[in-house]
Amino acid sequence: MKTVSTILLFALLFGSNGCMTYSAVKRAKGEQNGVMGWPAKEPQPGYYALVPLTVPADIATSPFQLIIYVAFSMSSTPL
Repeated sequence: MKTVSTILLFALLFGSNGCMTYSAVKRAKGEQNGVMGWPAKEPQPGYYALVPLTVPADIATSPFQLIIYVAFSMSSTPL
């Protein structure tokens, strides 16, 4: 049972949004971020230093993101 729950946890974390990590990497590359609405800018490589902090933050907030995602997907309101 412990193995099954571990596999399910990894599957959930692998399939989660990761919006903080995504935003930090997009900002570091200087690319347009459609999620946050930022236009393309000069690359800012200093944002790569935030990735070790954003990954645990994404993992910690993934249960809340899942609840919000399910709530929006069951309603008629688009994300």
